[in-house]
Amino acid sequence: MKFVPSKTLLWIAGLVVVPVFGSMTFFPGLRPLLLLGLLVLAVVCVLDLLVSMRVLAGVTVEAPDRLHATAGRDFEIPLRFANRSGTALAIRMGLGFGDAFRPTVPVLDVQLGKAKAITKRSWLVTALRRGKYTFAAIYTEALSRFGLWDVRRELPVNIEVRVYPDLRSERHGLAAFFLRRGAHGMQPRPQLGKGREFEQLREYAPGDDYGDIYWKGTARRGYPTTKMFQVERTQEVYVVIDHSRLSGREIRVPVRKVPGATEGQEFHVGGGFTVTTQLEKYLQAALVLGTVAEQQADLFGLITFSDQVDHFVRSKNGRQHFDSCRDAIYALQPELVSPNYDELIIFIRKHLTRRALIIVLTDLSDPVAAESFYEMVQLVSRQHLVLVNMIRPEAAQPVFSGGAGVATTRDLYDRLNGHFHWSELQEIDQMLRSCGVQFALPESGELTLDTVNHYMRIKSRQLL
Repeated sequence: MKFVPSKTLLWIAGLVVVPVFGSMTFFPGLRPLLLLGLLVLAVVCVLDLLVSMRVLAGVTVEAPDRLHATAGRDFEIPLRFANRSGTALAIRMGLGFGDAFRPTVPVLDVQLGKAKAITKRSWLVTALRRGKYTFAAIYTEALSRFGLWDVRRELPVNIEVRVYPDLRSERHGLAAFFLRRGAHGMQPRPQLGKGREFEQLREYAPGDDYGDIYWKGTARRGYPTTKMFQVERTQEVYVVIDHSRLSGREIRVPVRKVPGATEGQEFHVGGGFTVTTQLEKYLQAALVLGTVAEQQADLFGLITFSDQVDHFVRSKNGRQHFDSCRDAIYALQPELVSPNYDELIIFIRKHLTRRALIIVLTDLSDPVAAESFYEMVQLVSRQHLVLVNMIRPEAAQPVFSGGAGVATTRDLYDRLNGHFHWSELQEIDQMLRSCGVQFALPESGELTLDTVNHYMRIKSRQLL
């Protein structure tokens, strides 16, 4: 319990106490009377403090242990107050939100009823950044009996708020993939090939491929028998997320106008762009791809790593599994370490025995890291289908591309530097393709769309 002078006491001190001390200098004869008045005021202040010792002692609060929110969206913190002091009480309440949340009101005023009365209030808050946040106390304040002191007390709580990535803009750009096949507005994708998963046997029909004739069954049954195949429906898809030092690099992403959206963890810099990090786009692409894989009846899994493998979620499907994947990565932050591709590839060889599509979201701008990845990925590229998606740096482009002209010598050197960077990435592309690894360089705002398109293309061509 803490006691702080209230505004009333400060006004009394400024308008009464200070002039009284000044009057003692000019009117010495009134000094005893003025001192007596100050003594009475001091006694009243002390008496008010003593009788208000237990003003907030009977106040308790109940709050949920865990809340779920989405970056950029509003959520409510429900609170239940109980007042056992026996009298009605007006209190002010605050929480240490920091810069990760934006409450509608900074301080919440609550009017508590008499004894055993439960007061329910909800605090509307906007989550600005994803992550895991904990509130250990609610700070309450009430006036003393005479209004001369502000009585403050910390009420212990244990509120855990999980703020998940905002997927609205990514899903808005992929609206067609979330429509049911055959529905109006979406043209079904053609399926190439006949599939490789055995389904059943049937009698030979004219036009059947001779390679599909089941000769042992033909000899046993006495008439030609053909093997029927179906397209593989359940395949394993893993997204590997690199959250080492380069994942914290800032990128500019074009703003997508989504109905009902508010500013979240990204902030506007003008010109229709927002500033975010590569890791934020990695997480959005991974979760959206998990949703698409669920609709395609595939098994979806996750691997995160930096200088070591941090999280591994075995591929499954279902809503509960998607929640587990989201809980595994929602608090992921960039680490100031170099990526350890050796540890990653060894982990994949040890734990992924069935052929799977492995989509690696990483940054190979560092030549040393790119060489390490090339040497190690060859150990798994024959068993698994590996796709590397790297956000193309904004300046990495051929020297004669782009609409902006060269106005100064500095612009010329910047263009040459971007061309050399683009040339290095093309060499990395050729190196990876030589060992069967696909390499893609989507724009910053097209990472999710490009990842899903590659996945759907692989599905239609039955490359797995």
